[in-house]
Parts: sequence; structure tokens; C-alpha cells
Amino acid sequence: MHPSIMNILALAALVLQATANIITFNNLGSDTLTLCFVANAGEYTPGQSSLGSKQSQDVSLPTGWGGQFHAARPGKGCDDDPFVIGEVNFQGGDGHTYFDVSAIDSCCDNTGVHYLYPASDSGNNSGCVSFPCNNVFNQPNDQQTKSTDDTHLICQVSAGNL
Repeated sequence: MHPSIMNILALAALVLQATANIITFNNLGSDTLTLCFVANAGEYTPGQSSLGSKQSQDVSLPTGWGGQFHAARPGKGCDDDPFVIGEVNFQGGDGHTYFDVSAIDSCCDNTGVHYLYPASDSGNNSGCVSFPCNNVFNQPNDQQTKSTDDTHLICQVSAGNL
């Protein structure tokens, strides 16, 4: 094979590896929400983006990315409120993806993240239709972290109950 073709293939493989993780955000509500991200220290942080009513958006994240995200209510910024958040660590311990929904800072707010689950297994989910509920972190020591080998997660968001 020609060396330049090999270089192109190697570069393509690196690009795919560097963005091997995806979170698909589905806005199930009637309001536009702002997607907000906070990466673990020193990691790439995606920019804010708007997600319209009944719209979906894929966010690609690099290998090993860890952090949290939330969906800000209409008319609010990413830092305005306490939020129900999604948390993820792709390629964490033993190469697994760890994820959860946390309502520790906002137990009863139904605007934002409702469910987070692997694209291949919606039954392995963290979250709920209406907060408060028992399938999320409500206290710092709750045992609610889920794990999967999947690198594609689905996050359902809404500006109200689902």
C-alpha cells in the first residue's frame, strides 16, 4: 500500500478513536433548552448549544472523557440554577463507561436531565419521569452509578415532567 494512503488511514483511525464516545440528547419537551457541560479537570469541554423542542443532537467526546452536563431551562444560563445533572466517565475503570443522573443539588426540579442510558440497553438507566425518585443520586453516598461497555449514551431532557 502506498505510504500516503497508510498515513491517511492511520489518521482516520486516530480521529475515530479520539471521538469514540457519543451522547445523544433528545429534547422531549416543548421548550428549547441549553446544553451545558463541565469536564473533569484538564479535559476538553464542549461548548454550550441549544436543543430545540422535539429535537435530537449528538455530542462527540474524546476517549476517556469524564464530566457532567445539564440542560438549562428557557431564559436561564448554564450557571443560573442548581440542576439535575448527568454524569459520565467514558473508558473509566476496567474500560467501562460509568454514568448516572444526580439530583443532589436539585431534588425536585423537573427541568433538564431526566434519563441517561446506553444506546444498546434502555433498561440500564439512571433517572426518572418526575423528581424526586429513587433511581438517581439523591444523597452523596447513594449507590446509583450504572456501568456499560457501550460508548454511546442517550440522554432524555425536558423543561417539565416527561
